[in-house]
Amino acid sequence: MLIYDIHSHLGKTSSGDENTPQELVNDLAAYGISRVGISSLSGISMRDQNDLVHRAMEAYPGVIKGYGFINPKAGDAIDEVNRCLGDYHMDGIKFHSWKHGYYPDNTPALKDIFAEIEKYGKHVQMHVGTAPFRHHIHGWNMRRCFRRLIFCLPILATMNLDCQLLKLYGM
Repeated sequence: MLIYDIHSHLGKTSSGDENTPQELVNDLAAYGISRVGISSLSGISMRDQNDLVHRAMEAYPGVIKGYGFINPKAGDAIDEVNRCLGDYHMDGIKFHSWKHGYYPDNTPALKDIFAEIEKYGKHVQMHVGTAPFRHHIHGWNMRRCFRRLIFCLPILATMNLDCQLLKLYGM
């Protein structure tokens, strides 16, 4: 059986410790995890973070799957989506409203960015459940607008709410 971790990170941790692709792969293998999806939340440059993930993908093809990390407030967000999904062949795009300081329901740029991602047939991860800027309902609202996109909402903290939303949206 293939065990796939779809939500891991590469780069400096919040405690300041660095991790490497080799350490990540070794740690996951110790638990029987043979494939991992990663993004990098370290630093402030989308390009640097995404380059780090791409280098890890190249070092461990078939093991490390990359997600582009996009700040929808950045002027080059759509260009970075195209670089990550088109040039780097990443498996999806990740958003983290708390990290980038925005509220998903009040960020019009997300609609254009999602439309661009939709062209590639890749999924979207929206970090949920850990900050006052983020709540599960926002991911589901976006899902209603972009029916062809697959949304993954990692770190779901309220199972009861999620079940209610699944019923509400007929999923």
